[in-house]
Amino acid sequence: MRKRRNKLVQKRVTLRTLLLRALAAVLTLTAVFSVGFQIYLTNYIDGQCSRSVDGYLRRRSSRIGEIQKEYDRTNWMPIIHTELLMTGSGFGAFPLPGSEKYGIDPGWTPNCYGCAVLTDEQGNLTVSNRRALAGSFAFSSFYYGDDSAEPESDSGFYLCDPLQLNIPELTQLFDRYDSLLLQAEQDPEFRYLDEYYTPNINVRMEFTSAYVNRETHTFIPYEGALIKYVCDEDYYSQDAERFPVCIDIDLPGYDLVKICDSEDLEYPCITALRLYGVKPEVIDEFGKRRDFSQNVNYTDQFDDGKTITMGSTAVIIDQQRYLLSARIIVDYAAPPVVKYFCTRVLLFAAGISLLALLWCLWKNQKNKLRYAMEDYQRALTDNLAHDIKTPLMAISGYAENIRDGSLPEAKQKQYVGAIIENVSYTDALVSRTLRLNHMGETKQGKPEEIAVGELVGELLRKYELLIEEKQITYSIDGGVTVQADPAALETILENLISNAVKYTPEGGIIQIKMDKKTLTVTNTVTQKLDVRKLKEPFVRGDGARSNVKGNGLGLAIADRAAKANGFKLKLSCTDTEFQAELRR
Repeated sequence: MRKRRNKLVQKRVTLRTLLLRALAAVLTLTAVFSVGFQIYLTNYIDGQCSRSVDGYLRRRSSRIGEIQKEYDRTNWMPIIHTELLMTGSGFGAFPLPGSEKYGIDPGWTPNCYGCAVLTDEQGNLTVSNRRALAGSFAFSSFYYGDDSAEPESDSGFYLCDPLQLNIPELTQLFDRYDSLLLQAEQDPEFRYLDEYYTPNINVRMEFTSAYVNRETHTFIPYEGALIKYVCDEDYYSQDAERFPVCIDIDLPGYDLVKICDSEDLEYPCITALRLYGVKPEVIDEFGKRRDFSQNVNYTDQFDDGKTITMGSTAVIIDQQRYLLSARIIVDYAAPPVVKYFCTRVLLFAAGISLLALLWCLWKNQKNKLRYAMEDYQRALTDNLAHDIKTPLMAISGYAENIRDGSLPEAKQKQYVGAIIENVSYTDALVSRTLRLNHMGETKQGKPEEIAVGELVGELLRKYELLIEEKQITYSIDGGVTVQADPAALETILENLISNAVKYTPEGGIIQIKMDKKTLTVTNTVTQKLDVRKLKEPFVRGDGARSNVKGNGLGLAIADRAAKANGFKLKLSCTDTEFQAELRR
């Protein structure tokens, strides 16, 4: 029996086991979610890239048509080149879904950049958005012969492309710029100031004059400097190092002009000088991997974690067919993408962890109630078997003596009476055990007005003979009327009163007091009792069996009946008094 009970206890699931199982489920679900979300995110990024490429190609091809209507034929290609330069590197920007909620810039994804090229029918690269300087050139002149005429102004974008101009000093300038930029990124103090990946150490070109060719819309910087600067947390910059630059050339068609602020123009001049485009190696790699002459639109992925989305469309320039191609490169391992992915996965893990924890607590509480009921039923069965065993042994002994036939008639009648008494005791024990076991399962009766004092008096009269025999003195103080189920209240009071009568010693006192909220039954005892387990079935006295005739079910039945009907039974005991308090 003990081994079987140990096996049952071992099979029980503890809170720790539930938590470990839930943790395994959380890890599994998180892993599945992360894989699924990664697939979703890469598909989303690829879809955004594809739409961005398509939109860019539509806008640029339309713009190329507008340029041919607005400008002179000799300026078409330089202006188209400038358009590709200034807009090609930025069309890869797109938001991640809900990214603004997680501190990620919704309008730009770093390490996502685009490049655009224009190729002729032979596949030769005509123009591209390879890194170059672009500036706005302003020129003014007066109509001759009419002093009242307004000045005629000519303005437009001018380009400084090292590959197109093929000037060694200009190529060295751009190489020097890239070298300084790399040094800044490798500086131990280098960091990003915000989620927009604004560097605190950067390099800029700053020129005061340049050579300008109005026919080709090109220019070459003359005097200026490369400036390495450092920004503080408020984005205030200070020059760290200056590297003077002077490109002195003598080329036909180029005029030397100043570079000035657009608010203080001195015609002719260059304003708003900026560096645009992508690094040359980006274009070079683009050319190695894809054939520009093919009119295609697709997405491809590479082993380095990057994806490339390419599209192309045919355009007509000066009655010749060209292919405008665009590409977006996205690094899936870019910090914003990783941050976005990890944030979503962690939020999912936290959410299901909370649900798993709540489920574990609920399941553990449910298990505790079930295990408590199992223990209760097991204890009830064990105690019932123990209590039935004694009268059964007595019945067996009496029956064997009667079967021998050697007993006188008077003795036989005595044994038969004992057998009947033990059978009655056993029947009463089983009946009360069943009543206790099913207490609370049946529907409660309709509450009625009950005079508690009268009910107590009736119950005490049932025990008058025993009270007189033990010379017990009792008193009833108070009389109230309550709304309650008559059968339930009678069960509670009968068990409390019978318990008091049985366990009060000879010459003892029973006091019953009642008011609107409580009913107290106090009786004399000879020693202090441990009341912690007295409401459990088959428990009597100080935790063991006493010599007083009874089965230890009275207080257990009273307690369960009280709970089922909204009452609370409280027990207490001193060296001389035992008290049962019934409170609603």
